Amino acid sequence: MALTRIEGPSVGNVTANSVTVTSNTVNAATFRAGANAHMNTTTVFVGNSTVNVVISSSGIAASNTVNATTFYAGANVYMNTTAVFVGNSTVNVVISSSSVASSNTVVANGYSTTLVAGESLAALDAVYVEPTLTGGTAGRVYKMDADVLVKSSQAFFAGFALAAASAAASVNIQQSGVVSGFSGLTAGAVYYASSTAGAITATKPLHPIPLGIAISSTQLFINTGIKREEEQRGAVYGYALGGYTGGGVLALATADRVTFSTSTTAAHTAANLPTARYAGSGVSDGTVYGYVLGGYTYYNYIATTDRVTFSTSTTAAHTAANLSQARYGQAGVSDGAVYGYVLGGYTNGDPILATADRVTFSTSTTAAHTAANLSLGRYLTTGLSDAAVYGYSLGGYTGSAAATADRVTFSTSTTAARTAANLSQARYGPAGLSDGAVYGYVLGGYTGGYVATTDRVTFSTSTTAAHTAANLSTARYAVACLSDGAVYGYALGGASGPYVATTDRVTFSTSTTAAHTAANLSGIRGFADGISDGAV
Repeated sequence: MALTRIEGPSVGNVTANSVTVTSNTVNAATFRAGANAHMNTTTVFVGNSTVNVVISSSGIAASNTVNATTFYAGANVYMNTTAVFVGNSTVNVVISSSSVASSNTVVANGYSTTLVAGESLAALDAVYVEPTLTGGTAGRVYKMDADVLVKSSQAFFAGFALAAASAAASVNIQQSGVVSGFSGLTAGAVYYASSTAGAITATKPLHPIPLGIAISSTQLFINTGIKREEEQRGAVYGYALGGYTGGGVLALATADRVTFSTSTTAAHTAANLPTARYAGSGVSDGTVYGYVLGGYTYYNYIATTDRVTFSTSTTAAHTAANLSQARYGQAGVSDGAVYGYVLGGYTNGDPILATADRVTFSTSTTAAHTAANLSLGRYLTTGLSDAAVYGYSLGGYTGSAAATADRVTFSTSTTAARTAANLSQARYGPAGLSDGAVYGYVLGGYTGGYVATTDRVTFSTSTTAAHTAANLSTARYAVACLSDGAVYGYALGGASGPYVATTDRVTFSTSTTAAHTAANLSGIRGFADGISDGAV
């Protein structure tokens, strides 16, 4: 058909099918391109009657809802109406309103890490990271066990296994937040590592470590601030028990108690020994009980054991822990968890003993244990321990003063000579104490005369050397020693000719010793046995 000429400025070419606009500006306030797209002088609108996208000079605004059940942003990220998926064709992470799932393992409201199992694990087993103290593979995770100190209150708690795993397999360990899947929990109750390996219990065990608090019958809020039990509770008291004063008094039952927070000592009659004695041996499990074993009383060598209950600071006879053989002058050492050891000594008939007895802390029983016998029979020796790997029996009398050191390997309960740890000076009747981590100290003794000499055992190398900065303030032997396992050790009483009440204090941070009169014994005596409720 014919077209009519329109007068006015040129705006382009018009044909039957289209309008071609060649100028730079359309002189219209609004322009529409169909029902779902239009623009005005300030904005572009895209969408149906409910606008979905608005583009202006200041930004792009979209409505709150994309009207689709699934939305893809490339091959590896997409979402639907309930979850976001991130990963390749095998989805690696799924995020929903209730959880985050990674590699097929659900981590409910917490953080997890992939570690390697050191033994077969079940889902929800409580585990620790092995630091080469229990014979496991360092860096792998093993089940917590409240019967073993280095697997419980001294362990590095890692968290809970989120799935079963075999030894040497990778396993996801939840370290924080709320872990689900338990049954029968009591809301509000604190749960500890159990004596059933890997399990948890609301009954405080021998070596307690709080793993979390129940928030429902199936959920546990993980305790992420765990420290070693000694650090949580701290050693509170040490005890010097029994002894000898000379002057016709054959033996004492007296107990003095050292309060570690104030470094003071006072008589504590509730802890007096039922059987007066001296020169026995003291061992402690570091948390629940201490033991005074054997000794000499009224012209008799004895096998009697008394047990101190730390929670009440009381002492009572405990026949189940009596020694297998009467003796005195033996060394006592402890791993602070499972076993204590009584090594050597002297008994009737003039024999010098190499015999070892072993105290089982979980049952408070004692039995002969020949695998831990000393390499050389001796008495008036001393014992100390690093509280984890090794214990030591140092010096003593074999017919003359000895410098000999034997080392107990706790993981195997065996003893062997360790010449690298021999004393710098042969002597008997010294006293031993330990900071429980870095150094042990052997103080004083007798070798043709009373000495103030101190030797220091370096636990990392099992070597001993003289350390004059820690020498006693006065030369003496038959000193009772004990430690708080962290800050101070104490050397109490002894004899330097006459018996004394003098106490010296070892400062562990500087490895120095000085007289500390506030901790002097309540009366003069030597050959008392020392134990602590928080150290070995």
